[in-house]
Amino acid sequence: MLENASVIVSKCIRDHLDPYFDNYKKAVHNHQKAVYEHRKTVLEGVNQNGLALQFAVQEFKGDREIVLEAVRQDGRALQYASKELQGDREIVLAAVRQNGIVLEFPNNLFKGDREIVLEAVRHNGIFLQYASEELKKDTEVVMEAVKQNRHALQYASEELRKNQEIVLAAINQNPDAIMHAADCGHHEKLFLLSL
Repeated sequence: MLENASVIVSKCIRDHLDPYFDNYKKAVHNHQKAVYEHRKTVLEGVNQNGLALQFAVQEFKGDREIVLEAVRQDGRALQYASKELQGDREIVLAAVRQNGIVLEFPNNLFKGDREIVLEAVRHNGIFLQYASEELKKDTEVVMEAVKQNRHALQYASEELRKNQEIVLAAINQNPDAIMHAADCGHHEKLFLLSL
């Protein structure tokens, strides 16, 4: 008898609650579809203008695909990504390749990453100022920077601002670079000899 009562209660609950479960399932499905459509819209938006990421909901600022697309379109979009993705090397590298200025962002963890800094100074040598002290002593990094922008010499280590090859590269870019050399007397002679 108890078994029959259990079956009857179960059937009553199922008959009574099934419409609610169906409605719940439909609502969940509609929500998932809306999120998918919204995500698609955000992805299209950042593809047109990476800085549109700033208007996305937090969920999408943490979406790797959306953020990667945004920084490829405009590297400055990195500042609107979630903290986690701002620390993602691949995303930072993509941002720097598009616009080296992201090295300037105060929370950038990659100021000591040689590959990332090289990309930044190839974009604009002046970004050497945001590199780690160690990389300001790196001959290849500084050479790339001064070849791109003579003013980068002022951010090189003192030792490299005395380096004849680096100073000449900066001077060849623009003779005014001599003012950033560490030992002006010696480098002025070098400059005159190079004429």
